[in-house]
Amino acid sequence: MSLIVTSNVSLNDKPETSEVFKPYSYSNTLLNTMKVPANSSIAVQSCKINKSGMYSVKKDNSQFALFYGEDVVAGETDMNTAGITSTPTFGNVGNITGEQVIERTPNSLASDITVGLSKSIYHPTLTQPQTVSQSVAAVVSRTADGDFDGYGLAFTPVANKTATVPSQACRNITWNAGTGFTDDDAGTVLITGNPRALCTVQYTEGCVANTGGEVIFDITGVDGGVGTVHPWRVGLSRFNKQREPTSGLDIGIYAPEAYNWKEGIATKWKRGEFYDIVVFRQGDDLFVAQSCIDGSEDPYGNILQKELVYYGAHNTDFATQYDIATNADAYTQVKFTISNEIVEIHMGTAANAFTLLTSWTQYAAAGGGDKPNKNEIPLPISCEKWYLYPMMGLSTYNDALTLDSVSTYDHHPANFSQDNGDCDWWCHLQQQGLETWASDITDRYWYNVGDFPNTYYKNADGVGDTPAYKGYAGAIMEDYRVKILTAPSELYGGYYTQPLNSMYLLGFDANSVASSGVSAVGVFTIASNSVPKLVSNTSLFIRLNNFTQQSINAKQGSLNSKILAHLPRFDNAGNETGGLFFEPPSRVYIDLNNPNEFYINTLDVDICYDNEQLCTALTGKTIVCFHLKQNK
Repeated sequence: MSLIVTSNVSLNDKPETSEVFKPYSYSNTLLNTMKVPANSSIAVQSCKINKSGMYSVKKDNSQFALFYGEDVVAGETDMNTAGITSTPTFGNVGNITGEQVIERTPNSLASDITVGLSKSIYHPTLTQPQTVSQSVAAVVSRTADGDFDGYGLAFTPVANKTATVPSQACRNITWNAGTGFTDDDAGTVLITGNPRALCTVQYTEGCVANTGGEVIFDITGVDGGVGTVHPWRVGLSRFNKQREPTSGLDIGIYAPEAYNWKEGIATKWKRGEFYDIVVFRQGDDLFVAQSCIDGSEDPYGNILQKELVYYGAHNTDFATQYDIATNADAYTQVKFTISNEIVEIHMGTAANAFTLLTSWTQYAAAGGGDKPNKNEIPLPISCEKWYLYPMMGLSTYNDALTLDSVSTYDHHPANFSQDNGDCDWWCHLQQQGLETWASDITDRYWYNVGDFPNTYYKNADGVGDTPAYKGYAGAIMEDYRVKILTAPSELYGGYYTQPLNSMYLLGFDANSVASSGVSAVGVFTIASNSVPKLVSNTSLFIRLNNFTQQSINAKQGSLNSKILAHLPRFDNAGNETGGLFFEPPSRVYIDLNNPNEFYINTLDVDICYDNEQLCTALTGKTIVCFHLKQNK
């Protein structure tokens, strides 16, 4: 039997001088070759390490969710009955992948928290490239004496926008990859295929600013007299990937997976196009349609494009459906305006005189008179539609449409947000194959224009017959607040929030749903309500790499691990950090599987996690003693 003492250095235990020798991975070379008898076993006799006061961050303790929207009214227990347009969006500290473990000081962890927050807030006023000053930041909080006191989270919305003229080609999203049109790279598309071709394009240089951003289309290039076939479509849509081909006109469509093109208003025109809100001509008449749910037409909860009945007693400017072929008012423009949740559509003349076509404000204007039903005003903009882009569609030879201008955010570089899952929640869901998560929004009563009474509008007080859409003031969305969820919450979705586990790491163990309150000064702040403990709740393991023993690491699926022993969280004296000493009450021997003797002259020792990643949180001097014996 032999006792083998190993160490990373022969110096005194001075972390400032011995760190270079890697206390978590080292090799000892023997001056003389050592013989290991046949049929031997080896065990860990004892271990001494220095564990720094750092956080061990991994998926098991770093997942959180952010919520940016109206507060849920007191008494509500289910988001589906809450009249709000937001849902929790998920993130994690840093860029952890798989079973990775990272060790962080409080200051370095703040940087990782900032990265995680920036990639999960998703609202366009709070997202911008990582290379510039961030709208979102986590900072270390300290007491008056300089002691670590947790973290402060700050969210500073940016609202500056500019109306720009298109300066690049539109994205061709024609369902059959049509090429029978031209794009002048300045906002105009022209059908050149004779006698008929398809054209569907989306301008994605920047999303429409939802702080009063405007999109203006020019429709004078469409030659459409009475009784002629000159359909056109202008509107807004989120960034959709191309669906997998199935059959018929569904081949290559750019739309949500849950979109049902066989029902709704889309049966009147080209079913290969999807808009979240659209103004279009069909026959001689002017129509408006929007994406929504109608349980009476599609009981499976799929997304439809349904007609928005803008005309009627509720609209003093359009008592009847407008005849766009005759065009008695000489309209030449269509303008969309996005103000947080509020969509307004205007028809404009060449003299830039605009008449309101539809908006939820028509409800308020009706007073005690004729008030529109839910399918007669635009639905509110919800978080899957925070990034909308202009779209145009044509199908008749020599017809043209022009995107005159679009208001985009100054802090978003050109093409920053398109198909960017780090800033657009909808794109993130598409990229991760999680589009069904958007049903958390589409299942809400105000999204459904069919099953629920048509007077059940979006209202923060829950189901009710008075709509309450929220606008904005400066960069602040009206009555919105930022919340961070660090543990599961039934109110915010028990199933979706089940993985959340960062309450102790971030210092929210006394309040797992922490809110900023409504900001009046242009910044939302949230502070830890407890001081995170600088300890690691992760066990360590000793690995002897160049011997012939075999262990099974079932978590990793490995049948040939070199792990010899487990070092629990607490040492023999109950300590978690600093100098730690471990000696098991009884040794566990691992067979070396050597029917013959063999010789060694080095011992390669690692201290690792259960995923066999090296524990870089160790400092100073490490001593591991092994006991070698021959089996009887």
